[in-house]
Amino acid sequence: MRTTLRTAAHSGDPQLTAAQLHLAEHGDALISAAELVGGAERGRRVLRLIGDLRKARRLTNGAKVELVALHRLLSLDPLGAAEDDDLDFDFSLMLDPDGVEVEEICLQTDALFDLLQALASMEEDRGIMAEVLARQDAA
Repeated sequence: MRTTLRTAAHSGDPQLTAAQLHLAEHGDALISAAELVGGAERGRRVLRLIGDLRKARRLTNGAKVELVALHRLLSLDPLGAAEDDDLDFDFSLMLDPDGVEVEEICLQTDALFDLLQALASMEEDRGIMAEVLARQDAA
Protein backbone atom coordinates (compact mmCIF):
# COMPACT_ATOMS: atom_id res chain seq x y z
CA MET A 1 0.00 0.00 0.00
CA ARG A 2 1.42 3.33 -1.02
CA THR A 3 0.00 6.40 0.65
CA THR A 4 0.49 9.75 -0.95
CA LEU A 5 -0.11 13.01 0.78
CA ARG A 6 -0.78 16.08 -1.26
CA THR A 7 0.16 19.10 0.79
CA ALA A 8 -1.63 22.38 0.59
CA ALA A 9 1.02 24.63 -0.86
CA HIS A 10 -0.32 27.67 0.96
CA SER A 11 -1.79 26.24 4.14
CA GLY A 12 -0.36 29.09 6.18
CA ASP A 13 0.32 26.69 9.06
CA PRO A 14 3.97 25.68 9.28
CA GLN A 15 3.13 22.89 11.75
CA LEU A 16 0.63 21.39 9.33
CA THR A 17 3.09 21.62 6.47
CA ALA A 18 5.82 19.93 8.55
CA ALA A 19 3.46 17.12 9.57
CA GLN A 20 2.19 16.66 6.01
CA LEU A 21 5.71 16.48 4.60
CA HIS A 22 6.79 14.03 7.29
CA LEU A 23 3.82 11.76 6.65
CA ALA A 24 4.32 12.00 2.89
CA GLU A 25 7.84 10.67 3.36
CA HIS A 26 7.28 8.23 6.22
CA GLY A 27 3.57 7.35 6.02
CA ASP A 28 3.87 3.81 4.70
CA ALA A 29 6.63 2.93 7.15
CA LEU A 30 4.68 4.44 10.06
CA ILE A 31 1.59 2.45 9.14
CA SER A 32 3.64 -0.76 9.00
CA ALA A 33 5.42 0.01 12.27
CA ALA A 34 2.13 0.80 14.04
CA GLU A 35 0.63 -2.47 12.77
CA LEU A 36 3.66 -4.46 13.94
CA VAL A 37 3.59 -2.98 17.43
CA GLY A 38 -0.11 -2.39 18.00
CA GLY A 39 -2.01 -4.44 15.47
CA ALA A 40 -4.18 -3.60 12.48
CA GLU A 41 -6.32 -1.03 14.31
CA ARG A 42 -3.26 1.07 15.12
CA GLY A 43 -2.24 0.98 11.46
CA ARG A 44 -5.72 2.16 10.50
CA ARG A 45 -5.42 5.04 12.99
CA VAL A 46 -2.24 6.21 11.26
CA LEU A 47 -3.96 5.93 7.89
CA ARG A 48 -6.89 8.01 9.22
CA LEU A 49 -4.45 10.61 10.52
CA ILE A 50 -2.84 10.83 7.09
CA GLY A 51 -6.26 11.28 5.50
CA ASP A 52 -7.28 13.90 8.04
CA LEU A 53 -4.11 15.90 7.42
CA ARG A 54 -4.75 15.81 3.68
CA LYS A 55 -7.90 17.84 4.21
CA ALA A 56 -6.74 19.98 7.13
CA ARG A 57 -6.16 23.71 7.06
CA ARG A 58 -4.21 23.69 10.33
CA LEU A 59 -2.67 21.12 12.64
CA THR A 60 -5.30 20.59 15.32
CA ASN A 61 -4.70 19.55 18.90
CA GLY A 62 -6.40 16.26 18.05
CA ALA A 63 -3.86 15.58 15.30
CA LYS A 64 -1.05 16.50 17.68
CA VAL A 65 -2.43 14.06 20.24
CA GLU A 66 -2.51 11.34 17.55
CA LEU A 67 1.12 12.04 16.58
CA VAL A 68 2.16 11.85 20.23
CA ALA A 69 0.17 8.64 20.75
CA LEU A 70 1.87 7.15 17.70
CA HIS A 71 5.28 8.07 19.08
CA ARG A 72 4.41 6.56 22.44
CA LEU A 73 3.20 3.38 20.75
CA LEU A 74 6.37 3.00 18.68
CA SER A 75 8.49 3.82 21.75
CA LEU A 76 6.65 1.13 23.73
CA ASP A 77 6.04 3.88 26.28
CA PRO A 78 2.89 3.38 28.35
CA LEU A 79 4.24 5.73 31.06
CA GLY A 80 2.03 8.68 31.76
CA ALA A 81 -0.91 7.14 29.94
CA ALA A 82 -4.31 8.15 31.16
CA GLU A 83 -6.52 5.32 32.38
CA ASP A 84 -8.80 5.75 29.40
CA ASP A 85 -5.95 5.82 26.88
CA ASP A 86 -6.09 2.86 24.52
CA LEU A 87 -2.35 2.46 24.11
CA ASP A 88 -2.29 -1.28 23.52
CA PHE A 89 0.73 -3.23 22.44
CA ASP A 90 0.32 -6.42 20.44
CA PHE A 91 2.57 -8.68 22.47
CA SER A 92 1.43 -11.75 20.54
CA LEU A 93 3.96 -10.77 17.89
CA MET A 94 7.44 -11.87 18.66
CA LEU A 95 9.83 -9.48 17.00
CA ASP A 96 13.49 -10.30 16.75
CA PRO A 97 15.37 -7.46 18.52
CA ASP A 98 18.06 -7.75 15.86
CA GLY A 99 15.56 -7.92 13.01
CA VAL A 100 15.05 -5.47 10.20
CA GLU A 101 11.53 -4.70 11.43
CA VAL A 102 12.78 -3.54 14.83
CA GLU A 103 15.45 -1.40 13.20
CA GLU A 104 12.82 0.23 10.98
CA ILE A 105 10.53 0.84 13.97
CA CYS A 106 13.43 2.52 15.79
CA LEU A 107 14.26 4.69 12.76
CA GLN A 108 10.63 5.76 12.40
CA THR A 109 10.36 6.45 16.13
CA ASP A 110 13.44 8.69 16.01
CA ALA A 111 12.21 10.54 12.92
CA LEU A 112 8.79 11.05 14.52
CA PHE A 113 10.42 12.42 17.67
CA ASP A 114 12.35 14.88 15.49
CA LEU A 115 9.03 15.99 13.98
CA LEU A 116 7.51 16.42 17.45
CA GLN A 117 10.47 18.56 18.49
CA ALA A 118 10.10 20.68 15.35
CA LEU A 119 6.38 21.10 16.01
CA ALA A 120 7.08 22.12 19.61
CA SER A 121 9.57 24.74 18.48
CA MET A 122 6.89 26.24 16.21
CA GLU A 123 4.27 26.51 18.96
CA GLU A 124 3.76 30.02 20.22
CA ASP A 125 2.26 28.96 23.53
CA ARG A 126 4.45 25.89 24.01
CA GLY A 127 1.32 23.87 24.67
CA ILE A 128 0.78 20.18 24.15
CA MET A 129 3.99 19.45 22.26
CA ALA A 130 6.24 21.03 24.88
CA GLU A 131 4.45 19.09 27.61
CA VAL A 132 4.98 15.83 25.77
CA LEU A 133 8.63 16.52 25.08
CA ALA A 134 9.21 17.39 28.74
CA ARG A 135 7.60 14.09 29.75
CA GLN A 136 9.72 12.24 27.19
CA ASP A 137 12.93 13.82 28.53
CA ALA A 138 12.00 12.74 32.06
CA ALA A 139 11.50 9.11 30.99
